[in-house]
Amino acid sequence: MKGDKKILVVDDEELIVELYCDWLRLWGYEVAAAVGGAAGIEELEKGGVSLILCDAKMPGVTGADVLRRAKELAPEAPFILVTGFGRHDPEVREMIDMGITLHLDKPVRFSRLKEILAELLGR
Repeated sequence: MKGDKKILVVDDEELIVELYCDWLRLWGYEVAAAVGGAAGIEELEKGGVSLILCDAKMPGVTGADVLRRAKELAPEAPFILVTGFGRHDPEVREMIDMGITLHLDKPVRFSRLKEILAELLGR
């Protein structure tokens, strides 16, 4: 059942977080919304995260910071980097080198995201 899979959405743009969360709920997933990297780490610390969708470039606590904590707190959870910056951007490259599961370019095609989530979460 999808409802037992909690997806953490982390982005510094509140509207982006809301958009992803709306789609994820529509598809039957439980969601945790985090506006900004610090809020993302707080959600990770609560536990129970099955997958993380995270932006790279955020003020203060970056996507790389969230990834580091995710590797400690939820090492089994796939980490999908969703960003408008390409693979050659230094921050994106750092996160790829750290071992993200997947890099998606913004804007994301939601039909493709739905397929990816089903594959990664076994649905």
